[in-house]
Amino acid sequence: MGRRLFRASQSGGSGECVGLAVQGLIQGATAARPALLAGPRLSEKLPCSAFLAGCRFQNRGFPLPMWFRALIVLLWLGVASPGQADYLAGMLAFARGDYLTALVEWRPPAEQGQAEAQFNLGVLYDGGLGVERDYRQAARWYQRAAEQGHAKAQFNLAVLFANGLGVERDMEEAARWYRQAAIQDEVEAQFNLGVLYEDGAGVVQSDVAAAYWYRLAAYQGHTMAQNNLGILFANGRGMSRDPVAAYAWYALAAKHRNLKARSNRDRLAGLLTPQQLAEGERMAAEFEKRYRSWPRD
Repeated sequence: MGRRLFRASQSGGSGECVGLAVQGLIQGATAARPALLAGPRLSEKLPCSAFLAGCRFQNRGFPLPMWFRALIVLLWLGVASPGQADYLAGMLAFARGDYLTALVEWRPPAEQGQAEAQFNLGVLYDGGLGVERDYRQAARWYQRAAEQGHAKAQFNLAVLFANGLGVERDMEEAARWYRQAAIQDEVEAQFNLGVLYEDGAGVVQSDVAAAYWYRLAAYQGHTMAQNNLGILFANGRGMSRDPVAAYAWYALAAKHRNLKARSNRDRLAGLLTPQQLAEGERMAAEFEKRYRSWPRD
């Protein structure tokens, strides 16, 4: 079946979004500035929770985290540390596409051990953004962040090991880092770990383990994991054969434009009774409800 290992997106961010974020936070903090400066526990008093609810970085698709919103306010108040200021300056530079400045700003906090800055340097070297592409440097910075538990760094480091980029190809190391990211709910890591277990690459082959990791990714909306889980159900690999459940997973992935799943769904539909098809559609709807209720960061 056609599978591939995925890399984290390295496309640019939205400079307009970040600019609006800064403007909104500063305006919102202005009235509260005296109280903020007077209080000994600023983190409990920052008026940030209502801001930026719909503002997202396009390069990752996640809402701006609370610490980042708070840092903007703290920086404006003059109480952020130099390392935090450098990191924020790098984020703003990255968002407007000035990758060289981002590289310069992120290096000091990265050298001081800030995992997020280390990961971001890895992304720049990995993608050749603001600097000549250098997989060795990317692996170096990903490793430093990964060892601190940074899930996305763990995932990207695993991809480098799986493909022999900047490091010697080592599927066991790839599996190890995929696992570290997967247990932190990094969905692509869960899917890739499922692929490794299905193929027996870097791990002992196990359809049961493959199904386990595919299922976790499938419930987070990963359409290839949904398709691959359907294949395991259809063939009784790692679980009892269940063509209705297979159809349900194919149908859910097909609904979200996975062409392989659409082909598998249509082929299997010709082998099922009308009652089985109806049950499969019902199950697909239930799976989607669970997917939509899955906790998000």
